[in-house]
Amino acid sequence: MANDLLTSLLNEASTNWSMDKLNIQDAMARIAFHESKNDPTAIQISDKSSTGYGPGRGMYQYEIGDEQGAHSAINRLISFNKDSGGKYDISFLDNLINSKTYDFSTLTQEQQDILFLADKLGDETANMGTYDFNDDGILSNE
Repeated sequence: MANDLLTSLLNEASTNWSMDKLNIQDAMARIAFHESKNDPTAIQISDKSSTGYGPGRGMYQYEIGDEQGAHSAINRLISFNKDSGGKYDISFLDNLINSKTYDFSTLTQEQQDILFLADKLGDETANMGTYDFNDDGILSNE
């Protein structure tokens, strides 16, 4: 069940980053608002392409394509599941992998949250615990 996977990721993030789960979820909501106004179906608009669309997709605007952000996040979720004994159903990735679209705008909000957390947990340079939560509406690395 996806909810179990999200809970597991939140628990691990809370432990790794020494943060309360509610603060992690608050940071995720702020990032999603900044990237897409919290729209899971968001597709980046760009005047730099012939189609009028950029590579960013979904709430967190993960970029599509091989070796791009979405591809990395998918690989990190697969690794997290493997390290967890393969106990989670991540079959929602199948269409993304098989079609090689890596388009997160086709996923639910919960699935995108799962991928976001797996991505950040798998990235040694990412630490949500470094963000400032003084309710000024600004996330910073200071």
